[in-house]
Amino acid sequence: MKFTLREVTCEDIPELVDLRMDFLNEISTTPLPTNLKGNIEEYLNKSLIKGTCFGLVAKDHHHIIAKGLICTYEVLPDEYCPDGIIGKLYSIYTIPEVRGQGIMSELIIKLIELAKKKGIQHLYLAAEEKAIPLYKRIGFKLLENEMKLKE
Repeated sequence: MKFTLREVTCEDIPELVDLRMDFLNEISTTPLPTNLKGNIEEYLNKSLIKGTCFGLVAKDHHHIIAKGLICTYEVLPDEYCPDGIIGKLYSIYTIPEVRGQGIMSELIIKLIELAKKKGIQHLYLAAEEKAIPLYKRIGFKLLENEMKLKE
């Protein structure tokens, strides 16, 4: 399949929001909050302009067929992250009709390159079980000690 990769722009926000909602509806086992779509749109409008979120989209002739975003944040610097800047991959998604064609692999590799150009050296992500082999092939490794407070 022919597609082009390019950086996300604010003009992409309506399509990015819809694709994010499609993804969350696919993986969620509970109903999504009613205000989620608006919150996603608000976040993207703020963070794309500030530069704390950036990403890539794969487009066919008319529509976004895959996307990936990196959201950055600051943490207390330590021996593993001396600059205190972390990037987390979010919203990695390919529409069902074009899955299995290598689009996501190429998008993630280019997304990592873009992050490095922007000075982001420490990248993290949370992955669905089925996506872990892809991320491992690209160079990510599973962490053994990350935890979350039980809700």
